[in-house]
Amino acid sequence: RPRAPRREMARSPHYSHTLVIRYSECDQQGVVFNAHYQAMCDCVMDLWLRDRMGLAWVNDVVTNGGGFSMVVASEFKYISPAKFLDDLTISGEVLRWGTTSFEVGYVGEVHSRRCFEGKLTYVAVDPEAKPTPVPAEFRERMTAKRSRL
Repeated sequence: RPRAPRREMARSPHYSHTLVIRYSECDQQGVVFNAHYQAMCDCVMDLWLRDRMGLAWVNDVVTNGGGFSMVVASEFKYISPAKFLDDLTISGEVLRWGTTSFEVGYVGEVHSRRCFEGKLTYVAVDPEAKPTPVPAEFRERMTAKRSRL
């Protein structure tokens, strides 16, 4: 199959990444099993954090068990299937900032054909997993127009 053109990052506060659909992500009908879309969005958030916050920040949060954020709600709408070996481009955008939470909207497309739309609500947490205000630096970097890469 022809590869989808890679979208350039850093043109806007949005973040996009293209994943190739693996066989293990497909069900018996040969399409992506619905639960995998949320896991793919989590992968995109990880890459977005590395891009905007830097690998040192991500490593510090993970290795020191600082917690940072947890998903507290998810909502997905499935529009058309992605299939084995498709290039699925997932774009994320912060939709809303709260005091201790933020919502990220995700869109998944194969060659500009919409496959899903989703929204994950994250809450910022301290090392004891208690809600804490979203850090100002995080807000700034996640909505920056320029990539750190």
